[in-house]
Amino acid sequence: MLAKSEALVLRKIPYSDNSAIIHLFTCEHGKLAFMVNGLHGKQGKAALLQPGNWIECVYYYQSSQNLMRIKELHMLPSFPTPSAEPMRIQLRVFCLELVQYSLPDAVQDPNLFTWLKGRMQRLERPDTVLTWFPLLFVLQLLGELGHAPDLDSAELRGLNLDTGTTPLSAALPHHYLHPEQARLSLQLLKGVNPVSDRNARRDLLEKWLYYLQKQVFPEKEIRSYSVILDMME
Repeated sequence: MLAKSEALVLRKIPYSDNSAIIHLFTCEHGKLAFMVNGLHGKQGKAALLQPGNWIECVYYYQSSQNLMRIKELHMLPSFPTPSAEPMRIQLRVFCLELVQYSLPDAVQDPNLFTWLKGRMQRLERPDTVLTWFPLLFVLQLLGELGHAPDLDSAELRGLNLDTGTTPLSAALPHHYLHPEQARLSLQLLKGVNPVSDRNARRDLLEKWLYYLQKQVFPEKEIRSYSVILDMME
């Protein structure tokens, strides 16, 4: 059947000189893969299907197919043009990788779609402070996926990052979120940018990335993190 949806381009895998497999997060059907031919033709598909672009597309949807076909596509007019600023480019790549790994195939989630669209719009705004953006993205993504731990309890006793629970004994687990780190995370979720130095921010982000991997995609490696690490203030 024909379907029409807004979509985020998550990933492009070259298939031949003029074709590619494109992964889209669609509002109507969740994450889908498409075989796209004629990338370098007059329709300008190659430019439209760059990861990070928000598009409107008409496609042939069949639940029994692994690869769909696109009939029409164009840029989403209401979404700002993606920034060419290096830090925003790398943060965009980072967010796309986390979403690509976190989403199951062909599962509709309009609430997550709406949240993600808002966060990516926020990333493109010139007044957005980027220092805490990746950590806030990870924390909010955990909440949207239903994996947010009880930070109120963690603020008192810390958090075992392997189990997502507060430690039951005096012996601290190897992967442990300290109560002070839980407090900083709560502040961030409440819209307050905490006062913290660079090393503390990195440590906190790495701990939450570990927790996200453990809970959602334990078999995957987050490759984009090493790129943004040296760029973060």
